[in-house]
Amino acid sequence: MKVTDATDAPSKLKVTLTWLGEDGGTGVLAMSYSKTSGLFEASVPGVPVIPHGYVTFTVKASDAAGNRATPLAGPKVFSYSTGTCN
Repeated sequence: MKVTDATDAPSKLKVTLTWLGEDGGTGVLAMSYSKTSGLFEASVPGVPVIPHGYVTFTVKASDAAGNRATPLAGPKVFSYSTGTCN
């Protein structure tokens, strides 16, 4: 996931991914910055999903002072769907 901030380098940001499954399962993962890809990455463990259910992912980014990251090109909404789980 590409994360930018108008005042801080990507390597200085704290980025977390929170997941919430339809069955109520939840988790929070720290995302690490890859200098090779220029993206924040995280490996999501097996997430329990009810057949034909869903999983919601939320990503938050902040600087060292706890201020929310402000994207260089302005706020963006990113949505991705992998389809229905069977």
